[in-house]
Amino acid sequence: MAKGNHVFNSFDKSIISGFEAFLLGANVVVTLSDAVNSSSSEGAKKLVSLYPSAWPKYKEIIKSAAFTQLHKMQDSNTVPESDPNSQAFGKDSKEFVAQMGNMGKGSSNNPGAAWKKMLASGYDGQAAYYYIKDTLNPGDETPKQTLSYDDIQVPVTTAEPNSKEKRLKLVNSMSAWLKGGLTHNVDTWISYLRWDVSRGLR
Repeated sequence: MAKGNHVFNSFDKSIISGFEAFLLGANVVVTLSDAVNSSSSEGAKKLVSLYPSAWPKYKEIIKSAAFTQLHKMQDSNTVPESDPNSQAFGKDSKEFVAQMGNMGKGSSNNPGAAWKKMLASGYDGQAAYYYIKDTLNPGDETPKQTLSYDDIQVPVTTAEPNSKEKRLKLVNSMSAWLKGGLTHNVDTWISYLRWDVSRGLR
């Protein structure tokens, strides 16, 4: 399928940017990508020490294979230069990142509310409609693996499902995971960050 409008925006990238903003606000200097990729790196050791509860949860979230499927779900239309959905998501994502940064500085605000707003703007209903309709170039629908989050099945396929019914099911499953399992994990991660900081581990 040609590159087009994504059904769901890049929530994982917003989470990464949010944690980077939190660490910047807390004056914790690490290269986050290195810390994620190598548990023996100095950054990883520092984050384990400072955030023993939140750091493992963050890695669990970011490494979720469901994001691989999410990034593949797009229609075949040309993305307009000023896409309203992308602009709305970008605005709400910046707000979530800003609130994470303020939290790192010690603010008592709740980034969870900004996350839920971003989650709503990060779904492109029109892209979903065309993604479900677009089966002109069907892929191999054989699941590579099936992931379960809070009893929600999210199949990760080698290519996109080749029927409208299966694409609709995939969109609904992904949406349920984002609102359920992923949001629960993000809320837990934010709570863990507060808990770790409150214990005076810094």
